[in-house]
Amino acid sequence: MSHYRPLLLGAVLATVPAFAVAQSADTPADDSADSLTEMFTKGATHGTFGVLSYSTHNAYFAKGYHQDTTSYGGYANFYSAPYLGFSFGVGGYVQRGIHRDHDHLVGELGNNQTNIGEAWLRWQGAGFAITAGNQRLNLPFASTEDWRITPNLFQAIDIKYGDADNYLEATKVFRYKTWGAGRFSKTTMYNVDGTVDPDETTSGMWSVSGHGTYHTKGMVWTGDIWHQAYKDYANLDYIQGKGQLDRDGVRPFLAVQMLRGHSNGKTLTARYSNDPEERDAQSHIYGLQTGFDYHSFNLSLGYDHITSHRQGHMRGALVTPYAHNMMSGPLFAQPYFTSTQDLGAGNVYQISTSNAFDDGKLIVGAQYSFMDLVGYNSGDAQYTGKSLNQSEYMGYFIYNFSGALTGFSIGDWFGLQVAQRPDVNHTNFWQNRLAVQYSF
Repeated sequence: MSHYRPLLLGAVLATVPAFAVAQSADTPADDSADSLTEMFTKGATHGTFGVLSYSTHNAYFAKGYHQDTTSYGGYANFYSAPYLGFSFGVGGYVQRGIHRDHDHLVGELGNNQTNIGEAWLRWQGAGFAITAGNQRLNLPFASTEDWRITPNLFQAIDIKYGDADNYLEATKVFRYKTWGAGRFSKTTMYNVDGTVDPDETTSGMWSVSGHGTYHTKGMVWTGDIWHQAYKDYANLDYIQGKGQLDRDGVRPFLAVQMLRGHSNGKTLTARYSNDPEERDAQSHIYGLQTGFDYHSFNLSLGYDHITSHRQGHMRGALVTPYAHNMMSGPLFAQPYFTSTQDLGAGNVYQISTSNAFDDGKLIVGAQYSFMDLVGYNSGDAQYTGKSLNQSEYMGYFIYNFSGALTGFSIGDWFGLQVAQRPDVNHTNFWQNRLAVQYSF
């Protein structure tokens, strides 16, 4: 994962940097305030404004269906300085279209928006940081970091104890605002695409987790453990560990992960499923990742096995209400244009590489992923049992300007997906994403 993030941020634990709509929600002010007035005068305004242009051909394997959409927008947030441990943040988001064909619209850039985004209050002290309100989150499969102009936001209470290397965290999400919505609601991404009835609501989710870092002679070890409960969808348990040589020069690493999903409450994905055999949200995923870092160069190989469950969602795919059709979260093997957990059960492989030049001004990378996954296809009368055999080839570059143009950046992400599944007639799907932005 690239560490060059001042302008362009990556998805959570992903390998490909993205559009910078999702910078950290931490208070940027370095100095504490001595009065209520100084909460404002020592505060800071941060934001991003940019243009995103998407070109998609044979969109998601629909032969002859092309999409071209260009939109502009961004956000501006004010973060106060802390006073007696208290601070606040508030900000607005806007998105507008430039070129739109409403019959061939890229949904991620399709809705004009002008709304209040973040609006939170935080208390920090004795190692705790407690944030309540409309905020960004950085949880597996429930994250704000994304590549769209308007981000996902969560109406939540988040409690964190510790520092960046060692911490405990507890989160309760009450409502959610996807990138395409103008308000917070009790729905999820499964409502957006019709997997679940649009009027079906839930009481959100809660999450508890821990992260640890341990240094030994010549090694650094990190570990994560999570439990998340998505009400009326699924429970998710996730554990991950990584070891890496801690030295100059080549630093090889090895990481493992295990994820388990199981039903919660009504299990809405099963209730509304077109698969007559789907009954629950059982899922088991085992992953392995290896590679090395050398200065700013990274090479990684990732693998995830999704165990087949005949009565599970998509025959064993992970149920992720806030990441459905959006991102693959922390999975080691994941394509860029689609989400691993939305494609079925089986095996996923990935190789990725990136390098930064000129102190991070230029970042280039490439990635290949192969999805040997089987899922129920609602377009077929019966379950086919055939693999997607889907490959994705993608590359990208990001250039961060300096001098008088500091704050400006340009990036391009381009990729091709090829599948041999029976419902796509061997159609190739490709997409290009161009981003030009200014961050302040």
